[in-house]
Amino acid sequence: MRWRERYEKEGIEGVKWNGRRGRPTKLTISEKKELKRIILKGPISNGYPNELWSTYRVSEIIRKEF
Repeated sequence: MRWRERYEKEGIEGVKWNGRRGRPTKLTISEKKELKRIILKGPISNGYPNELWSTYRVSEIIRKEF
């Protein structure tokens, strides 16, 4: 149900933020901790040519490691 339909059916309570955004994570808590450790080491330490993390690079790390 889209936000407008929820608003028409339930009023303002129907469209308040519920604390969730986007797709649920597929990583476990321990995998998230490991990903954080990898990211904090920096892109160069992970084989990239510069110190720029991008969403693409992070997704590559996730695919390779998990």
